[in-house]
Amino acid sequence: MAEAHSTVLIGDTNQERVSLLKEILQGDFKLPDGYIDCAGSFEQLKLELPNNTWSLVFIAKDLPSSENPPKDQPKAENAVHFSQIITLAGQNLSVQFYYLVAPLTMPEPSRLALPNLHVLHIPPHPPGEQIDTDPIIATIEKGYGLKREPRLPKIYWLPENARVLEAQIRLLSDGRDLEEGKVALKELIYKSLKCDHAEIRPLGQGRSGASVFRVCYRENDKEKEFVLKLCDGQKPENLEKIKHEVEGYQKAERVLSIPQYNKHVPTLREAPGSNSPNDPLLKHIVNDEANRWHAISYDFLGGEQFGSFLQLETALTADPEELQEAIAQPLIKKAVEKEVEDVSGPNALRNLLIIRETRMHVLEVILDWLCNHWYKHGARAKPEERRLWNFDPASHDKYAPRPPYSLSRNSKEEILNFLASREAKLGERLISDWDSVHHTVWEFIEGKMIPKKLRRNAKVVTSPVHGDLNANNVLLWLNERQPFFIDFPFFQENGHALYDLAQLEVEIKFSLMDRQGGSPLYKLRAYDHTYSQMALWEELENHLRKEKYWREVKGEWSSTNYVDNVALCLEMVQEVRKRAYDVRNQILGASSDGVFFDEYYPALLYHTLRAIGFESLSVFKRLLAVYSAGKIIERLGR
Repeated sequence: MAEAHSTVLIGDTNQERVSLLKEILQGDFKLPDGYIDCAGSFEQLKLELPNNTWSLVFIAKDLPSSENPPKDQPKAENAVHFSQIITLAGQNLSVQFYYLVAPLTMPEPSRLALPNLHVLHIPPHPPGEQIDTDPIIATIEKGYGLKREPRLPKIYWLPENARVLEAQIRLLSDGRDLEEGKVALKELIYKSLKCDHAEIRPLGQGRSGASVFRVCYRENDKEKEFVLKLCDGQKPENLEKIKHEVEGYQKAERVLSIPQYNKHVPTLREAPGSNSPNDPLLKHIVNDEANRWHAISYDFLGGEQFGSFLQLETALTADPEELQEAIAQPLIKKAVEKEVEDVSGPNALRNLLIIRETRMHVLEVILDWLCNHWYKHGARAKPEERRLWNFDPASHDKYAPRPPYSLSRNSKEEILNFLASREAKLGERLISDWDSVHHTVWEFIEGKMIPKKLRRNAKVVTSPVHGDLNANNVLLWLNERQPFFIDFPFFQENGHALYDLAQLEVEIKFSLMDRQGGSPLYKLRAYDHTYSQMALWEELENHLRKEKYWREVKGEWSSTNYVDNVALCLEMVQEVRKRAYDVRNQILGASSDGVFFDEYYPALLYHTLRAIGFESLSVFKRLLAVYSAGKIIERLGR
């Protein structure tokens, strides 16, 4: 309908009918606004008809003969005017169809029995009143052979979210065009959920390149929400990944549906606009019209029922002002203020401690839930003999349970590319013992160095694991202190219980450390792009490598640079490791720190090596990952 020749002329003076027709043509048949013209009389119609190749002409029965007829001029029969128009069209044009907009009594069929004239009823209705447009649309479809296109929902967002969301929506267009991105998003929302209006709110950007949107709408005067997760349809492997997402969710649902959680469990929607409603996996997946994006959607949060939530990444890095809503929640406020109730001194100091405790409290609540319901749960966690590492890249399966840990060819290439890059040469200037750790990692990736503790089978703790527990995929209901997880393609019912915890350590150190909002400009102007912080980061790593003393509070830091964020990071990593240590001891029995690290380090090495290849990290964090991985490989070789 939107081709260059597909133009429409409406002959009518009733503005309500004209507006309704325009709304139908533009909303249901996707006709651009510039393709519709109007005429206010039969006289104007006669002038307009020869000037264009019209595809549709709508003529009202009560259309006047001229725009300003004399008051005493007798009213002519409209049937005569219709006949003149038809004759003119037949002589000069190739008009395919005419429609009669008939709000009044119909003309006599004998006087208007023309093959290309279709009768269209538009009943009278007060301005603003809803009218059933389906019969009108059906008549247009039948007469002209048009196919009604879905009426896409209107989307909007609050001004304070505009910058983030507009940038995110532009990514949905190959040309980074905002309007094209909005159309793709509307199509995916329409196919996932039938609604007229939706508010878009930011939720976070997936690390794998998938976009994630929080979509809110009202149904029966209640607010409802869902998470819309997209992945790039131009990459064939992404369809397999999103199918694994559906399959992983279905596994996770059985584990998540426990008495303490099932009232909050996110529900993966069956998409009404799916192209494969009978396929158990594909019935959850929709595509935009250009097949540029795949999408699935989760029922999210319960809307007004559960209230505010906080993403883990936001909790650990956001500006203090952004955390005020979280701190104001009764359960969070009570827990945090209890930790700082005896603090005396300036209010500024107390406020800093409240922010710090809030960050720690959110992490601790999430760790508590994961350990109690997954990693340490008596019915789900158990010991199992596993091979620790698979050194054959040909048998790598990224969806297989771990251990054995293994790296894909692509991951190895990304790591080697960085190790050989000019940026990696900075390590010689910034990291002690660089040549040694650089060589160690290179030899390991090329398969020339295989640490003896990775060649063996070992008893490990197995349990349900999320499989991609980055800070974007974990959220917390603030007034319930209840976690909410998304992104399940790597979920395992029987994976390595320390896998998620090792990933959280890597996430905190390499993605979140020195990214905290509110860091003073004069000390940390460029966040983790500040090379002078690297001495502190190396000091943190060295403290964590002390297997007898890693739990201890670090005393003085030798570097004079900005310590606050790095000290907070150390405290967070210690908390994560303590949980991993407790998980192992509860399931396998008490053991030494050395035995714990024999099991923990293979998982930590896997995630740390992958961090080296992440271009999204600052070059200095990638250098730190080389240092950390090299030291772990050395330790596992002893």
